[in-house]
Amino acid sequence: MWSGPRRAGWVRAAVPPCDPGLVQWQWACHIDMASREGMPSATDKKNFHVPLDRKLYRELREEAERSELPATVIAREAIESYLQERRRAALHEELVSYARDVADTADDLDEDLERATVEHLTDEDEG
Repeated sequence: MWSGPRRAGWVRAAVPPCDPGLVQWQWACHIDMASREGMPSATDKKNFHVPLDRKLYRELREEAERSELPATVIAREAIESYLQERRRAALHEELVSYARDVADTADDLDEDLERATVEHLTDEDEG
C-alpha cells in the first residue's frame, strides 16, 4: 500500500483489496472529514480516502479555484448534503410505509382530531 504523503494526486492501491500483490494507479482525492462544530481536536477528525476519476477530480479542483474554497471543504459539504438527503428519503419511506400499514385501521385517523378540525374549518368559513 502507499506509504507516501497523503494528498490529492496519483496513489498506489492494491487491486483487488484481498490481493496486495496486484497494484494499480488510481486518481484519488484525500478528504479530511473534520468536525464542523468549532475547532475540532485531533481526535475529532477522521480521514476518508475517496478515489475519483480524472474528470470528477478536475471538476472539483476547478470549483475549488472558482469558489476560493479548499477542495476538501467542497467535497465534505457535498457528502454531508448527500447523506442528509438520504436520511430525509429514508424517513419519507418509513412514513409512507407506516401510512400504508395503518390505512383503514383504527390507527388511521384520530376521530376526535378529525371532528375538531372540521368544526374549526367550518367556524372559519362562517366567521
